[in-house]
Amino acid sequence: MSVIAVIRPGGSSNADKTLHSWGQDAVNTVNGSRHAPVNDVDGGNATRAAAENALQSADLFVFFGHGEDDQLEDPSQNPLIDATNVGNAAGVGGVPSTIMVAIACNSAAQLGNDAYSAGADAYIGFERQLGWVTTAGNSMEKRLRDLVRILVEDLVISGNTVEDSKIEFQKSLADMIDYFDKDPQGQNEPDAYYAKLWSNWNKSYCTIIGDLQAAI
Repeated sequence: MSVIAVIRPGGSSNADKTLHSWGQDAVNTVNGSRHAPVNDVDGGNATRAAAENALQSADLFVFFGHGEDDQLEDPSQNPLIDATNVGNAAGVGGVPSTIMVAIACNSAAQLGNDAYSAGADAYIGFERQLGWVTTAGNSMEKRLRDLVRILVEDLVISGNTVEDSKIEFQKSLADMIDYFDKDPQGQNEPDAYYAKLWSNWNKSYCTIIGDLQAAI
């Protein structure tokens, strides 16, 4: 049985709360699979020590929160995972491999390389800002939430490789672009133009570092 860790620090901002709730969706997905129960590192429990311990024992480590180029962080910008502790992804304690997924801004720009260099099998993340439209009546956040949940399902339940999971995620983002760009219903949503731009942006900057064929 694989070990799945979900890290979701939460916080007070709308983005904090949104990402925290996406993390709850991931927890629910894993708890409905053969991998249950998930190691859910939630809210104030998401300290640096707790994140590091979770990474040390996880086959799949999924983070929902804030990121910079070189770190995953709590709402106060304190580093939870960075170059100095990401080495625990190398399989410390007998864990054969770790796949890291960061639903966060920027971290694939440097931390993904640090993780792979330290021994992680693969890192899926975003090289630039992760964004969505928050305008009332626009469905982008709900649609992106569903895509992230499906990404976790692909990795955990379907056992897809990181490459196949990323390809499916980007295909779904392409469908989202078409919805806001070409579908009359999507075109008529408030701020559809910006939803299309953000969908294209997220698709462009979602990347993998490491072994494309890694799977749990």
